[in-house]
Amino acid sequence: MSSTFIVPGSSLQVGPACKRGLTAAELLCLNSPWGKPDYGVELLPGVVQISTPSHGGFHLSSTRLAAMPAQLQAVPTFTGNPCWFEEDCDWALVAIGFPGLFNDEHIHAAVETVRHTSYHSPASLWLSLREASFIIERATRGADALRQAGKAG
Repeated sequence: MSSTFIVPGSSLQVGPACKRGLTAAELLCLNSPWGKPDYGVELLPGVVQISTPSHGGFHLSSTRLAAMPAQLQAVPTFTGNPCWFEEDCDWALVAIGFPGLFNDEHIHAAVETVRHTSYHSPASLWLSLREASFIIERATRGADALRQAGKAG
């Protein structure tokens, strides 16, 4: 089963080794902020991406949320629920919190999204810390790859 993330300006693919499509029964149990999901994929245990007819995003279990750096946990999400991350801007918090799920180009898009989303300022501050330097390195590689492919300025 293939999963495509809808992110402005790109199509994000997650590697097949770590994902599992949700069953119809599992989808029925999910109450997303956007309604009942018609599609869902578990990227890792506790990290689920869903899509509804109107919108979509990611859900993190409380265990996965607690595994994110404290500065990322502190960012208010658009939904107001700290476990739900909508697909337009908040997805970037999941990407920088779980960078192993995303390639360098996606990390570049995530860093840019965080830097340009006003309510993500705690995450933007975290990106300036030494502990986040590996994220910035990956974002730089992603920007270079996009430039070489003619997709970035």
